[in-house]
Amino acid sequence: LFARWTGGDTFGGGDSMYVVMRDELTGELVGGPPSYKPKLQPVEESPFAGCCYDHSRHSCPCYMAKQNFTSDGKECNWIDKSSGMRFNLMCKVGNGVMDIVAEPRWYLFAGQEDGNVMDFDSEPWDATCEAEGTGTADTGLDMAQWDLKAGRYRLIFHPREDGVAFDAFYLAGPGVEPP
Repeated sequence: LFARWTGGDTFGGGDSMYVVMRDELTGELVGGPPSYKPKLQPVEESPFAGCCYDHSRHSCPCYMAKQNFTSDGKECNWIDKSSGMRFNLMCKVGNGVMDIVAEPRWYLFAGQEDGNVMDFDSEPWDATCEAEGTGTADTGLDMAQWDLKAGRYRLIFHPREDGVAFDAFYLAGPGVEPP
């Protein structure tokens, strides 16, 4: 699946959408093939001191100690552990620890490279996403895919915020050229 979409509504980024496949007759979700994603833990169960909130992408990467600047040199809007607990901040466990997603029920498309661009030419086709993602940026480790038997299906796009603009999708089988 390739999606032509954008998000960010020119004020803050992090807009995102979920994609699901449903069986037309039963309405049941059709799961995708198994996948992996970085394991997350609540900040209160982690060794992290807090996170740096990025207003343009609505992300908050966790750090062991208070930061004044982000890794790309921007001023850090520090959120300490106790404040992060109030909004259920999740931090990566790290060291390559992963969770298996046995049969992804949805795919999250989120966190385009430039969070404040509202045009389709900047990032014309997005193929990477996260299986059963819930964050403000997807891992980019997955491609939305399903092994479908003969039948009728509905591909459904659910915008998660009001800044999402959806233009088109391209669904093709293995070995087909991208758009």
